[in-house]
Amino acid sequence: MTDATVVNVVGEWIYPNIVDHDIVPLAEVHNLPIESCIDIEGVCCNVGDIVNTDVNRYRRSVVLIDSNQFKINVQLWDEDALTPITQNSTVFVRSGRIKEYDGRKFVSVGGGSYIKLMNGSAR
Repeated sequence: MTDATVVNVVGEWIYPNIVDHDIVPLAEVHNLPIESCIDIEGVCCNVGDIVNTDVNRYRRSVVLIDSNQFKINVQLWDEDALTPITQNSTVFVRSGRIKEYDGRKFVSVGGGSYIKLMNGSAR
C-alpha cells in the first residue's frame, strides 16, 4: 500500500479527499461527550446572519442536514463566520468541537478547526 493522497478538484479549489477523514454521522453527535473534536459533513439547510459580538468577534449559525435527515447546528466564528455560505451548499467541518447550550448540542468551528464548502468555495 502506498502513502498516496487522493485529490479532488471542486470548482477552483483542490483539497484532500474527505473520505480519508472519520466523518461522524450527524445522528451520533448528540451521543458524544461535550468538547469532543469531530469531522462532520452535511448540506446547509439554514444560514443565519453574521453577528458582531461585543468583543469584536464574528459569529454565524448554520444548520446542516445529512442524507438521513438528521440536523445539527454549527456555530462559525471569526473568519469562518464571514465565509459566503448559501443554502444547499455541502459543508465539511474538520475538527469541530461539540458544545452544549440550554441542553442542546451543537458543533463549534474556530480555533484549530475549519470548514470546506463543496460548491466551489472553500475556507
